[in-house]
Amino acid sequence: MNTLAAINRFVGLFLDTFKQFGRGRIWLPLLAYFALSWLVFYAHYQHLSPVFHDLIEAWTGLISPRRAVGFSHYPGHFLMLPFFFDWTRLAVGLLFEGVALGAAALMFSDRFLEVEKADRSSFRLILPSWIHLAVGWVVLNGLMLATTILLTSWLEGWLAGSPRRTAALEFVLMPGIYIGLLALFLFVIPAIAVYGETVVQAIKRSLGIFWRHPLTCLALATAILAGPLAVSFVAGRPVMIVEKFNPELIYWILLAGLVIDLIASFVWMGTAVRFLVDEED
Repeated sequence: MNTLAAINRFVGLFLDTFKQFGRGRIWLPLLAYFALSWLVFYAHYQHLSPVFHDLIEAWTGLISPRRAVGFSHYPGHFLMLPFFFDWTRLAVGLLFEGVALGAAALMFSDRFLEVEKADRSSFRLILPSWIHLAVGWVVLNGLMLATTILLTSWLEGWLAGSPRRTAALEFVLMPGIYIGLLALFLFVIPAIAVYGETVVQAIKRSLGIFWRHPLTCLALATAILAGPLAVSFVAGRPVMIVEKFNPELIYWILLAGLVIDLIASFVWMGTAVRFLVDEED
């Protein structure tokens, strides 16, 4: 495929996905997961409420007893909010994000293949694949998390006392690794949902597509992660936000991150499924 054709195909994937923005049914599983994420987030924000206090206190103490002490006081509550919410999102995502993405992928497939709504119930059909979707989600996010922890540990001495090296890690190396990992596993969840494949089969399919179309996969991954990465850069500096602005701003930044993740998930499933459908033609 020449460069012009590749660009046209890339643009076409987004145009076909954006045409589905008005399809409320596709948004339903993603909005359901967004609502759950927001509820968990709100529980962390209002941790002193009698409704949430005991549960959040036990959870934060389990993750990090030392940081949980600071989380219970102002403004330490906002300083620790991104840390604790990130870990909670991992737990919630493990259980529910894969199936939400899979249901949306199946609905995109119905639209692109012009399958009638009455032909199948997306959520009902996706349930048998729940475990595979969860494992596929774990593979991608587990690799991202492991890379973050290991690289930070391995490069600790090299980064010490060097703001430029730290900035290079945060703004260049880590985003590049995240984009590369998503590009490799871009089609795992859509393939499980649309074709009913096992996680192993879906990984093989995704890696095969990356091998044949690496630049397209990398470009898609970059576009999908641009918004979430931008929010993570800002939310990852709570000390600066608390010192220079209002601590409450951290709440709004994290909330904006949930909205951006919602849109990114829609674009991810839409472009990936459109690509898979084109590959089958």
